[in-house]
Amino acid sequence: MEVIVRGVPANGQSMLQARLNRGLTQDQLSFEAGLDVKTVRSAEQGKRLDVETLARLAQVLGMELSEAIRDPVENNIDERKQVVREWLFAWDRQDIKALVSCYHPEAVLCLPGEPFIPFSGEHRGLVEIQRICEIAWQTAKTAPDEAGDYSLMDCEEAVILQGYKGVNAPDGKLHKLSCVQIFKFESQLILEHHVEYDTLALHKLLQL
Repeated sequence: MEVIVRGVPANGQSMLQARLNRGLTQDQLSFEAGLDVKTVRSAEQGKRLDVETLARLAQVLGMELSEAIRDPVENNIDERKQVVREWLFAWDRQDIKALVSCYHPEAVLCLPGEPFIPFSGEHRGLVEIQRICEIAWQTAKTAPDEAGDYSLMDCEEAVILQGYKGVNAPDGKLHKLSCVQIFKFESQLILEHHVEYDTLALHKLLQL
């Protein structure tokens, strides 16, 4: 019988040191990340956790997500990384047809920010994903990514896009917000897409 191993191994030592450097107890970290304290203990013990969970902990600790993952395994998923590049290119061009073609018919797109951001929430299926992406384009005018704005990392269950996204404020100034996006796949199509960024900063920036 095939055993399916879920999650990725946490870099427990680095996460422990980051927590101590910030003067946080495990209880305080769990509260700020919105997680059970047992999850924090598991992370610091180097156990396997969902990428989304590690992303939340890394954000509170001020770490790059790649620093919170121990020894990511090369999985020969160049095709999946290429899908993410095509998704990013389609997003920057606001090419909805090309963007939607990257998703599985049963895909789920999870965007943070409720109740502040009008395109936040969990969106299921291609029709809903198309609708919410068009709302996002109308609400937040993002700039095309430049060299060095982002990096791609593959781990055992996902492709991770992390870096900075340029957002044009109403005053015309360009602001770059830190952003982590986690893509999980089914048959080389995006099945789950989770986005993490500073929603309060975006809310303030756009004066929503």
